[in-house]
Amino acid sequence: MIRVTVEIVPYGEESRKRVIRTADISNVGGTDMVGRYDYHVDDNDIAYKGEVKEHQREQSVWKLIYLVLRNIYGDDQKRGTRK
Repeated sequence: MIRVTVEIVPYGEESRKRVIRTADISNVGGTDMVGRYDYHVDDNDIAYKGEVKEHQREQSVWKLIYLVLRNIYGDDQKRGTRK
């Protein structure tokens, strides 16, 4: 499982940091080349669950995180609307 943790660090002071959001991404199958992943993303009072069906395993983990976020928020980067 991949866990993405977003922290806020007020004024850059590590002693004051706190977690503000989390996302868990679990490998649930696929092939050696293409993975399938389930995700659970906590966004304030809303929890999103879903699946990324095809992620090329040779690509960066950031691409996988992007695919999860795109599934949730869509391609509209200006509005960031929820589906």
